[in-house]
Amino acid sequence: MVRVTEIELMDRLFLIGAPGIGKTEVIKQKALEEAKSLGREFVDLRRASDELKHRILEEPSRYYIFYRVIAPHIFPEDINFPLRNSGEFVKFVPPLDIKILTLEGIRGVLFIDEITNLGRKDQESMYLSIINEHELGWNLRLSDGIKVVLAGNPPEVSSIANLLSAPTISRTTVVEVDPPTVDEWGSYMERAYGDDWEKLTYAYLKVFPTDLFKTPPSPETLENFPCPRNWTRLALRLKEVRSKSFAEAVIIGTVGREVGSKFITFMNKTPPPVEEVLERPMILQNLDVGTKVIALNAVACRPEALMKR
Repeated sequence: MVRVTEIELMDRLFLIGAPGIGKTEVIKQKALEEAKSLGREFVDLRRASDELKHRILEEPSRYYIFYRVIAPHIFPEDINFPLRNSGEFVKFVPPLDIKILTLEGIRGVLFIDEITNLGRKDQESMYLSIINEHELGWNLRLSDGIKVVLAGNPPEVSSIANLLSAPTISRTTVVEVDPPTVDEWGSYMERAYGDDWEKLTYAYLKVFPTDLFKTPPSPETLENFPCPRNWTRLALRLKEVRSKSFAEAVIIGTVGREVGSKFITFMNKTPPPVEEVLERPMILQNLDVGTKVIALNAVACRPEALMKR
């Protein structure tokens, strides 16, 4: 296995890993880096306006496309639509987003997520054609500049995950991925959210790094579990919640009862004031690890107090 942050962008890459460890975010970040190296404008096609999409149609060589599709949501009949030209034949036309992926000169990534959650066999046949031939239907082929990347969950951690056929697997490079490290997660949070997240989550994970991710005890459950995605969600939500009792419910509801209870205990520790720590740093020696970490985190969040020393 490799950490999800160590993967490299390549065509027909199939990432297998637990939910919430950052597969989508890492692929998007790798695509953004490749776009910059090519000197192209990066476009997340799911978020692009119709006006921008039509500009891409006119000048595809300027753009690098990232398009995430959720595999179970797309069916063969969603790709080509018949347009009657005469009484003798019809012409099939694709949706605008698909048309962009077929343009000559376009570059980018088609990221097919949740590929293990397909519910129909004809869906798998459709994706097999996309993976193997880069073809989507009647005279419709992905541009040579589009990389196809897939992601899915193993059945042992997801009750709705299915095995794929051997022909489908044989067309891909299957890479099993582990979660990022705590520091990699913290660096991502700084890049993505600046100061708009609760940094005590990172302080806690530095003390208890194995709590960044824990495999769900069962593929089916009503209790949440800690994973990088849920820690991100929690770090953002704690900046918004005002009620202490509701904050504790949110913590347990986001990372599970076991880890959530530990984090609540960690948060409720009362460190000495920042000024006192700066005046008498030796007082840190008498604190337990959790309180010491919170005190140092408070100091790090007060650079103006440090500047006065």
